[in-house]
Amino acid sequence: MPSPCEDAYGKVHGERGEDYGHPLDDFTTSAELLSCLGFCRIDKNGELRELRAEDISVQQRMVKESRRYTSPDHYDSLVDIPGYAETDQMVIEERERRERGEALDEMQNLTQDIGGYQAPAPPPIQVPPDEEVFADPPVPDPKKYDERPSLVDELIAERRREAELE
Repeated sequence: MPSPCEDAYGKVHGERGEDYGHPLDDFTTSAELLSCLGFCRIDKNGELRELRAEDISVQQRMVKESRRYTSPDHYDSLVDIPGYAETDQMVIEERERRERGEALDEMQNLTQDIGGYQAPAPPPIQVPPDEEVFADPPVPDPKKYDERPSLVDELIAERRREAELE
């Protein structure tokens, strides 16, 4: 039987990765949904901020630790704790990679796996000379848009006011 860490690594880079996609994308969606419900995080400076993907792996590890407290012999929770630590590292590395604008390693590997085949670039779009073409899209009328802060901004401001009253 593999160790919980080996089992976790296999799941994260195998079936769970196939089911949920990259943890940065999956956890970003979770963070956005939780933020819509009013969840936020207090940073090291005491400021409230929206949740990010990095927060989700920490939150999930806390859930698994809580479950282990109730059911210490539950093997899946023992596997999931190092699994979420692995996804945390994957989120950090992937965010840095994307910020540098690097190509996906998976896509590079896929190209190598299928014999170096690369699909040809699509042909350029041909516009008949008699049709009018706009270089810039039309500018929207700003009066049509509400300038209110987002729901998350409102919730953060409300929590700050509540904290000041305490």
